[in-house]
Amino acid sequence: TTNPKLGVTWEPMEGLVVRGTWGTSFRAPSLTENNPGVIEFVTATNVSNLAGDPAIPLTNTVLNQSTVITRTGNTPGLEAETADVWSIGAEFRPSWLSGFRGSITYYDVNYKKRIEAVPNLTGALSSATNRQLYRDFIVPAPQPATCVNGNQATYNPLYLPFLNSPTASLNLDSIPNLCALTAILVGGQRNLGDQVQNGLDISAAY
Repeated sequence: TTNPKLGVTWEPMEGLVVRGTWGTSFRAPSLTENNPGVIEFVTATNVSNLAGDPAIPLTNTVLNQSTVITRTGNTPGLEAETADVWSIGAEFRPSWLSGFRGSITYYDVNYKKRIEAVPNLTGALSSATNRQLYRDFIVPAPQPATCVNGNQATYNPLYLPFLNSPTASLNLDSIPNLCALTAILVGGQRNLGDQVQNGLDISAAY
């Protein structure tokens, strides 16, 4: 990666310094964040489903719930976080007030591809709005009519990598019939989005 940094300092008069900076930076994902062998959870569960998506039918029409597989934890293939950073400010050290120093700085940091865990994953189907918001993390996968509970050869093949994960908790006491599965909610650590942080630093000392 190439990350240039530039800085300019100008002293228009004695005791007054005006400065500005610009640069880019990055944070690569850690080995842990990229390794699901460290942290991963695969669970069969019932979630609220008011999304109105016919591809993800209700399994309990009384409680408006669907039976799904949720996957959380670390994720391989994460990209680095990046940021554009700039600031402008001034320092004042008047000769007529020995020992005084004042400064003011405005800064702006624009993060991209922030690495965060997908929040509130079990609410992904709780409304049509959430269904759209979480669309990249929802895999509709109703089981075929020929599904036989306990016989993975008859399951929708999309489930097999998750059901055979060493961290899978099939929760058979609460979800006795895996043929009722309707979707996969794939969460965990992801490059979720952008974030802008800016502010003003003011200090004075004597």
